[in-house]
Amino acid sequence: MATSRQANKDKKFCVLLRDKTGRKIDKVYSSVDSKRIVSLCKGEILEKRPHAPMGLQRFTVLDRPSVYVECCRDEAKQIDEDEAFLLLPVSSLNERLRLLEDRKVLEFGKKLKEEDYVYVSLKLSKSQNARQDVEGIIRYKGPLEGSFGIQFGVEIVVRYTMQEYQFVTTAQQLDQSHRM
Repeated sequence: MATSRQANKDKKFCVLLRDKTGRKIDKVYSSVDSKRIVSLCKGEILEKRPHAPMGLQRFTVLDRPSVYVECCRDEAKQIDEDEAFLLLPVSSLNERLRLLEDRKVLEFGKKLKEEDYVYVSLKLSKSQNARQDVEGIIRYKGPLEGSFGIQFGVEIVVRYTMQEYQFVTTAQQLDQSHRM
């Protein structure tokens, strides 16, 4: 992780603020095919590229580097590298924009490190929107193979009262006796 992230220090990142049309680069011929038009939505994370036409900025989409877009300055907002890689795993583009507005959340995410205690909101049921916040410990912060951006591995901390613990251990003992 350190090597690729260190190489990115000179790179500039932005968030797309308007829906735009981009183009896909054909890597075989290093040309742009007019049939390869791609729709881009606000909230996409972009990486700045050199050699843009006068008055425009040229970007590639960070998680789809074969797609590029040209923007005016007011169509993309600059963010730092840590913000780009924290926002990238957020699949909802609207949620990315909301997080970008809430600077406190991004600053908190940038400061998190392994062994920090956090609260995680878990969905209790697929059929309902009920959620429960549970305590956890960050065990990993960094990239995962096959994923983009900074990922977090969180160990959920389960705490029982003595009465709950006795119920759980009794249930486990009953379950084991039925298996024999």
